[in-house]
Amino acid sequence: MVTSNVDIPYDLHGESVLVRRPAIPLWWNDVSRPHVALVFVEASSRPIIRYYLSERGDGASFGKAPLNVLELDNLPEGAIIEVRFSAIMVNLYQLVMIDGVPCWHWIGRCRGLHDFDLDQVDWLSILSNNTFESPLMN
Repeated sequence: MVTSNVDIPYDLHGESVLVRRPAIPLWWNDVSRPHVALVFVEASSRPIIRYYLSERGDGASFGKAPLNVLELDNLPEGAIIEVRFSAIMVNLYQLVMIDGVPCWHWIGRCRGLHDFDLDQVDWLSILSNNTFESPLMN
């Protein structure tokens, strides 16, 4: 597992990052294989499990196929998503409600994977931190 490239954004910048909507890839690319996935940790064996919330769309615009993503604000509060743009850029966000408005707390990032094997992203170092409790983590 690659852990050296995984870090917490506010550890680097000195403050927490909260956004109304996370940046999501718009277009499918056969090489970088972008995706959005719901992430949680299996309680018994502790592997990271991903449920993909995106897929390659039908049709093409200017030779590109869109990346279709489910509505993220309908997820339960505390849900954690992984947003992959490419093999060198993956972000982790947690849904929080602020005054009844769904927002996303940027809780992790991975830069520079060694290959395209997504299982190489080891989020356990971040997800095992009690700061990021999720109702989806058993």
